[in-house]
Amino acid sequence: MKKLFILSALVTMMASLSAQCYKIDTVTSIASVTEIGGRPIIFGAQTTLEEIASTKYQLCNEGSPISGEIKSIAMPEQLLNIVGLQFLKREYIVITQINVNGTVVTGEAKKIVYVNAMFVSVEGIPHNRKAYSKALEKSFKSGFEKLK
Repeated sequence: MKKLFILSALVTMMASLSAQCYKIDTVTSIASVTEIGGRPIIFGAQTTLEEIASTKYQLCNEGSPISGEIKSIAMPEQLLNIVGLQFLKREYIVITQINVNGTVVTGEAKKIVYVNAMFVSVEGIPHNRKAYSKALEKSFKSGFEKLK
């Protein structure tokens, strides 16, 4: 009888200690921008979401789904031209939404890139994929920080 009681107590403790596991389901985009630097904006987004989620949750193949959505991407820029010197400030503002077990949170992040040139036009430089990826990562992180 004593062994049965100890065994049932151990089973109860093990069940309460086991954490719920999650899986990364999908990452979609409804942003008007579809490509940056020749690559789709969702390229690598699912991997980024998985890396960030793994720091907070236990991931497995058969868990509760976590999905992400890229809501919008804004890329405003300012150009200052002073007698042959050009200064370009380009911002990447990314807004994402994360759904974990029906709890939906929104994250937002900004990454700024500066380009300076002398006697060369900086207006036609391509967009920076690395800056966008960092803004996407920070946006997902800010969303996970809002979860309990």
